[in-house]
Amino acid sequence: MREAIKLFFRLAFIAGALLLLCVFAALAGLLAGAVPDRLESLGPPRPDLDPAQRWMLAAYLVARAPELDQPAGDLQATLELKVEQGESAGEVVDRLVQAEVVADGELLCNYMRDRGLDTGIEAGQYVISGA
Repeated sequence: MREAIKLFFRLAFIAGALLLLCVFAALAGLLAGAVPDRLESLGPPRPDLDPAQRWMLAAYLVARAPELDQPAGDLQATLELKVEQGESAGEVVDRLVQAEVVADGELLCNYMRDRGLDTGIEAGQYVISGA
């Protein structure tokens, strides 16, 4: 009897693992088909990303695509922003989030990274709005 119970649990575990693999395979298939089409509308990716980084960012951006077509933050919020020499994109985005000009700093940072906009941030005075 004890052996039968052990066998039952082993078979249940194997069946569960196979089901989980099938779900992941189906999701990967859907993602593989959706990612290239959606990315074409976003523009060319940063050329120096390795393939793993490229697909991870692509999957993230495709999943968040509806938000990319929305205003970045409070439409009424404005900020006079002084970007210092050597300041990183992440630091600038953090300030935009704190000022409520940008609602989702992670989304903006990932978009900028994917498009290569996170390098070469230029120092200067800017007026930024959430629109």
